[in-house]
Amino acid sequence: MTSWRSDTETLHRLIIAASLLLPLTILAGGGYLIWHATTTAARAELTRSVDLVHENTARVFETYQLLMKTAAMSVGDASDSDITAKEFSLHQQFADVIGHLPQVRDLFVLNADGHPLVSAQGYPVQRAINTADRDYFRLLASRQSDVTVSSLLISRIDKTPTFIVASARRSPDGRFAGSVAVSVRPQYFEDYWVRNGIADETPDGVTIVLFRSDGEFLVRWPQPVRPGEGLHATESFLARIAKNPDRGIYEATSTNDGLRRLITYRRVEGTPFYVVASQRFTGLTSDWLSAIQTHLYFGIPATLALFALSIVAARRDRKVHAALDLLRTEVRRREEVEDALRQTQKMEAIGRLTGGIAHDFNNLLTAIGGSIEYLIKAIPAPDERTRRYSALGHEAVQRATRLTHRLLAFARQQPLTMQTVNLNRLVAGMSELLVRTLGEHIEIESVLAGGLWPTRTDPVQLENCLLNLAVNARDAMPDGGRLTIETANTSLDSAYAAAHPEVQAGQYVMLAVTDTGTGMSPDTIARAFDPFFTTKPTGMGTGLGLSMVYGFAKQSGGHVKIYSELGVGTSIKLYLPRGPAGIEIPLSEQTTPAREPAGGGKTVLVVEDDEAVRNVSVGFLRDLGYEVLAARDAASALQLLHGHPEVAVLFTDVVLPGGTDGRKLAAEASRVYPDLQVLFTTGYTPNAIIHGGILDAGVQLLPKPFTAEALDAKLREVLSAQRAALDTAR
Repeated sequence: MTSWRSDTETLHRLIIAASLLLPLTILAGGGYLIWHATTTAARAELTRSVDLVHENTARVFETYQLLMKTAAMSVGDASDSDITAKEFSLHQQFADVIGHLPQVRDLFVLNADGHPLVSAQGYPVQRAINTADRDYFRLLASRQSDVTVSSLLISRIDKTPTFIVASARRSPDGRFAGSVAVSVRPQYFEDYWVRNGIADETPDGVTIVLFRSDGEFLVRWPQPVRPGEGLHATESFLARIAKNPDRGIYEATSTNDGLRRLITYRRVEGTPFYVVASQRFTGLTSDWLSAIQTHLYFGIPATLALFALSIVAARRDRKVHAALDLLRTEVRRREEVEDALRQTQKMEAIGRLTGGIAHDFNNLLTAIGGSIEYLIKAIPAPDERTRRYSALGHEAVQRATRLTHRLLAFARQQPLTMQTVNLNRLVAGMSELLVRTLGEHIEIESVLAGGLWPTRTDPVQLENCLLNLAVNARDAMPDGGRLTIETANTSLDSAYAAAHPEVQAGQYVMLAVTDTGTGMSPDTIARAFDPFFTTKPTGMGTGLGLSMVYGFAKQSGGHVKIYSELGVGTSIKLYLPRGPAGIEIPLSEQTTPAREPAGGGKTVLVVEDDEAVRNVSVGFLRDLGYEVLAARDAASALQLLHGHPEVAVLFTDVVLPGGTDGRKLAAEASRVYPDLQVLFTTGYTPNAIIHGGILDAGVQLLPKPFTAEALDAKLREVLSAQRAALDTAR
């Protein structure tokens, strides 16, 4: 009995102990799990916040750098006085650029003394303001840095908090010439954090900070930094960053409020910024105690709640990782868009270069071609050798002319005569030419869409594009194959436009040229539109065919895309904007107007600054039976007009020396002599008579290089139009 009772007492003690120890064990284990889940979720949430702030800050800083580069390009190496002279246009340009950028308060240019020259915020700029005492300006002026970020300061213009991102301006000899700077609204970052869910309006001890790499705070939430407050990261924090400069998470006691915090940070690559998010442990402890109390109050339900909390924590962690995956996807998408933008900018730069080269060559070709014509005419009965070599020279000029025209087409400086065109009719009209050009070993198939929309374009240039694409396809099928020409109505949606920054979403008419040839590799596709790039053997191509197609598509407001697979074939799709209803006959089908007798004693005034081109033009006109006057600039031309009212046609280059271009000269001459006819000539597309690549209405243009025959035909057209206008007036 005694033994049994003793055993029972022992058992009771064990049960009592178990009834105490088991709940304590469960409480301890549950408390540990809850604490781990709480801190893990807090770490994940803080890391997510820092990653989102990091992404936003990186993109905003890229915007600031792009704005400064844009402003620096706008002012170039101009002197302070030149910049001041252009202040209003620069102000408008800067204001337009930052008008839709809430993260930018101002974009301005300073001289070497720290005085503003131009500002997007106001015109005229307050030149009395001096920023030479600002920390960022001193760093730039002392050459300690070429790009710097200021402390948080009060603007001397509108007295609002701001910080400055600035880069140095250098004169051609390397001296400090001032700076280009962006004024930043700290409030933008705080608003962005709240608006995008990075920060809560009623946080439980959460703080987000943006500071410079030297530790000085620029933006803080929820307690904003006040200018002049001089808040800095602690030495211990900076020492920890020095060990792990890219990112990290740790626990520490804050020297500001003496509270234990969970802190995570990340460096913004390529910028002088760090972002930090921290949370007080008092908030985490409060959450943990609430969970423990719930467990004590409800026993098993509390244990189940702990299990549910673990599931919730896991789900929350998965959501965080899903959000990060979405963020990474968005980063990749943005990188692809930026790559496409860089490619577009590269093509624009090459286009400007090739356009300038073509301009100079057109003047030279005009002189060379005209000289060859004069030489052959000067010989009464040329022998066979002379005729052969003159023909070779004439053919070389024609080939060079085609080359420069392709350069101008790629550079989007080829003047376009826009018409409403039915693409089906144009393709059908070229069928015979394509058959002759491609040969019998190429099978040609046309798939023309019913109900095809009209498009507004230059039919002659479009025919050249189609011919170039067909010839390229033929060369890709040396052993024969099938060429398919297809037309269709199509729409490019906003998603496609987002992936191709140069494309406007909308309705287009598509012309596709597809071959069954050798195809292209991805590297070849990436370079296919570059001028002078070709995979053909030496002497078999100039590498300008696809470049011309690219330039024409962009100049027409359209788009061109290559789809290709090695060993299968290539499809090049040209998208032209949908045009208005009403079909016009392509230029190749129009009839030539009745010919006007050449010369007839009429007087033509030639205005050309290039002496060789001027002499050739005068010789052509005299041979055609015209009386000719010549001038090298607008001032001389106006003097001749005042002394010779019998001048019937003003034949002028568009670009002239002396500050007055051909369009201004024509306007002044027509004001004095209303019946005077004007014929322009140019070696490239100037904005004076062509806008957006389209020839202005009512403008007569003879592109360089030209022959005597072309000049004769154009003058007949101009004089015929004059006679028709006079007949109508009578």
